[in-house]
Amino acid sequence: MSGAYNRDAELGKTFSEAIKSIVDAHSATANSGDYYSNLSIETLIRLKKALSNINNIITLKVCLAFVERLSQKYISEDVATKVNNDILSTHANTNGYDIQCNDENFPFLAEIKCNIPCDKGGKKFGAAQLTAIIKDIEGLINGKIKANIEHVCDYYRFMVFLEYDGVRDAIGELFKMFGHQIALLDDEDQLDKEKIYLVLIPLK
Repeated sequence: MSGAYNRDAELGKTFSEAIKSIVDAHSATANSGDYYSNLSIETLIRLKKALSNINNIITLKVCLAFVERLSQKYISEDVATKVNNDILSTHANTNGYDIQCNDENFPFLAEIKCNIPCDKGGKKFGAAQLTAIIKDIEGLINGKIKANIEHVCDYYRFMVFLEYDGVRDAIGELFKMFGHQIALLDDEDQLDKEKIYLVLIPLK
């Protein structure tokens, strides 16, 4: 259906339009590399809106890359296609889990966090980052009211991170907090629905 919402297309369109309007508005000074001198407040606001979408764009790409990783071992291509279609047709910041799959052979839930550690020289999550990550892990452990899932323990559960400088160091703090409730995903593991698996997804 041509009018169906596509998150990737919508995010890309919004970002491209905002950047194009800013570059076009300052093409006279572009050759000198000076984009700053003639920026109006209105243009700065457009730039702020465009850049605020970057986290949603990265989150979407990590979502799709995570599903691709699962498809290499745990889910079929048909299930992966369905999950990807669900992701692409869902607006960013919708209530519930970032990914929810009810496939009877491999039901799973996933939360996606693309935080870049900002404390201790980029080796530790900042306080606000850590608070949001803890909240998501607790939501995977205990469930979320707005997710409309009766028993989260019936699902395999994943906390997914963008693999970037310092992230592997930063997640070490989570093991101190949650102990045996979490584990780093090893694709050779026999997965346990009692655990929350931490997954690091590299993006090129």
